[in-house]
Amino acid sequence: MLGLGITQTERIYLAAAVEIGRRLTEAKALLKYGEWGKWLEESVDFSQSRANKLMRIFKEYGAGQLTSSNSDSNPNLNYSQAVLLLGIPKEERAQFIIIL
Repeated sequence: MLGLGITQTERIYLAAAVEIGRRLTEAKALLKYGEWGKWLEESVDFSQSRANKLMRIFKEYGAGQLTSSNSDSNPNLNYSQAVLLLGIPKEERAQFIIIL
């Protein structure tokens, strides 16, 4: 696996998910109301649910927040952990990050 550990690979995957979420957010903003679902069908291989999750990952974490390993408010998460934390209110996430 080219010397990448699971944790590093998952972090790379999360960074890619954030970037995809950013691009989907930008694409949606360019579309007229009601065209989003059709655009997803024609342009990408994501369901609307999957696209919404990727956009939420971008919105909640953002690329800059995922790279700082020295900050308690911006933990270095992997993709699975980031998705799990989406289900927890933002103000309560810090106590769960310690567990992860």
